[in-house]
Amino acid sequence: MAKMSTSDLKAMLASEKAGALAAISAARLAEERADAMDYYLGDMRKDMPAQDGRSRAVSTDVADTIEGLMPSLMDIFAGSDEVVRFEPVGPEDEPAAQQETDYVNHVFMQQNPGFMILYSFIKDALLSPPGCLGRSGSASRRPLPSERQVIGGNSQMYRIREVDGQDEDVADTLAELHQLTFFDRARVPAFDQGHWWLAFDGAEPVAFAGLVSSTHVDNAGYFCRVGVLRQHCGRCLQLRLMRALETRARRNGWHSIVSDTTDNIASANNFIRAGYRLYEPEAPWAWPHTLYWRKTMG
Repeated sequence: MAKMSTSDLKAMLASEKAGALAAISAARLAEERADAMDYYLGDMRKDMPAQDGRSRAVSTDVADTIEGLMPSLMDIFAGSDEVVRFEPVGPEDEPAAQQETDYVNHVFMQQNPGFMILYSFIKDALLSPPGCLGRSGSASRRPLPSERQVIGGNSQMYRIREVDGQDEDVADTLAELHQLTFFDRARVPAFDQGHWWLAFDGAEPVAFAGLVSSTHVDNAGYFCRVGVLRQHCGRCLQLRLMRALETRARRNGWHSIVSDTTDNIASANNFIRAGYRLYEPEAPWAWPHTLYWRKTMG
């Protein structure tokens, strides 16, 4: 075996030292993250161990602080219609820059759960820094024609119409669409109350939405329901229905529209695209992990 040179020996020792220090650092980081999770869950046993037969101390300060920061931070990163925007260098670059902007936002927010990726990344950074994002997937490709159609919002084949929920035939149609889109996961709304819309593909109803007066927020409408048949999803129908609801809210003189989503990434993305903002209501009305949305009518 050839004798190792001094430089090779130094390099090997430096590598071993770096590996050992990295292991120590990783162990320390893992311990710090475990402590942070305990504090988030209100577990204070490490700092204030409970005496035998006595109650233990619980503090939710960490959780309250993180949950209080999340809406404003999410509004910064995901509160606009565009998570990322490509700026043209010159006038000749404007069409390409717009197409790149539309495509990247479509891939991130529609083909991927962009809202939940950002939500998890930011919350992880607050709770157990550093927060990290990773990317994996196949080689890049050009968008398919169907994808380019969705990006461009080509939904002129659909017709949106406000309908009378008190009409028996209309109520039956709304109930049928509700069953086809929600199955038994949500109770059937009272279609004879509030305002309702249908979206038609030719003469066939394929989507619906409803807006009622909010019982939780003064002078506001509550976006109570929207459903789109699966084969028509991804064609901007929810966004078009939202615009119709907002027009009605302005005519009613309402100051804002509020709504909520629970474990529904697609709807959360559409609220962001439509200009809605996350907010914390004074009296939350849904589940502990529900996200609340609001848009002020201009």
